[in-house]
Amino acid sequence: MKTYSAVVVDNEGKKRTLVEESISPQLLEDSLYTRGFYVLKIIEGGKQSFSLTPSGLSKKFILDFTYNVYTLLEFGIDINEVIRILSEIYVKGKEAEFVGKTYSYLKKGEKLSNAIKNYSKDFGSFYISMVSSGEASGKLSESFKLLFMYLKTNEKIKEKILVTSVYPAVLLFLGFAAIHLLLFFIIPNFGKIYQSLDFNPPVIISFVMGLSDFLLNNIIFYFMFLMASVLALVFYFRSPFSKPVKNFFSTRLPVISKINRLRTKIKTSFSIEILLKGGSSLEDSLMQLCDIETNDMLRKEYKKSLMILKEGGSVKDAFVNIKEFDRRDLNIVEISESISKTREGFEKLRQDAEYSLESYLEAVFKLFEPVIMILIAVIIFFLMYLVISPTLNMLEKL
Repeated sequence: MKTYSAVVVDNEGKKRTLVEESISPQLLEDSLYTRGFYVLKIIEGGKQSFSLTPSGLSKKFILDFTYNVYTLLEFGIDINEVIRILSEIYVKGKEAEFVGKTYSYLKKGEKLSNAIKNYSKDFGSFYISMVSSGEASGKLSESFKLLFMYLKTNEKIKEKILVTSVYPAVLLFLGFAAIHLLLFFIIPNFGKIYQSLDFNPPVIISFVMGLSDFLLNNIIFYFMFLMASVLALVFYFRSPFSKPVKNFFSTRLPVISKINRLRTKIKTSFSIEILLKGGSSLEDSLMQLCDIETNDMLRKEYKKSLMILKEGGSVKDAFVNIKEFDRRDLNIVEISESISKTREGFEKLRQDAEYSLESYLEAVFKLFEPVIMILIAVIIFFLMYLVISPTLNMLEKL
């Protein structure tokens, strides 16, 4: 028997700390639950060994978990049995702890959405809201299927953006390295050659040579400045002060703003599609999106759309104020509403936005190729100019 300190909430809503002996934290939690306590965490020997608010589940696990739940539910298996089966599959690490904890909650009669709330940092409010909606409508299997599609689509978009951004990022790094190779190694050697030939280089080469000498004489301070600049940028963009700058980049810069608009359209369309297929009305769907949306501007747009619907406006009128939806999107919404297929209309919007984003990313990727070729040509031309310049000067003297 070990001694544990449990932080609990009693029937009156008061937070208390109980010190008791038990074989394991799990048995102690079961005992406290039967006595009417809501357990927040259990600590052994002054160190936290068991907590109801853990974190650190990987995105890959969440995707696999969602897929396994929806496929097993489609076989007609009860959700309790589904989680029990998964507890035999995931037997190590935080994944096993999560599945085991979830199964314990279900055995006590709790809903799956309540169990997942303990891992809200990993799953997010949208995921929990979709599961709760599926439970309320009796379409949990459909909700998990759509959640899997949603997560899979998000991963696909992220991979596309990553592939598109890695290529120019690598080339920028190589260009940065090539410039420093010129400044620290190649240009100083050419300076010695020019000096031995008593050659006065042109103004542009003289300027680059002066810059190279300055950096070589202050190389320690230069690299310290570079490191400090990188760290300052990292800290700045992680701080709340960077929000205006991030908003500027995401809404004003041509390429980034269009990618963000398409991603937002996919997110909004897919979210409404999932909620509608889960049994919610369009008003309820917008209300849930207002509750879980973290982007202030987008939340205001959702609220305005919700008010228009409540006042008796059409679906098209409600979505006019959402900037991501263009005239074509609004026409699709209007047509789908007129034939009572609003759900299918938002599905069409999501599919069109996914195709548009994929095509745009491919176009951006192709655009980088000529830009990079020009950059490489400029570097080669500069190197050739450094080599040929003194020769041309001597030929002029002859």
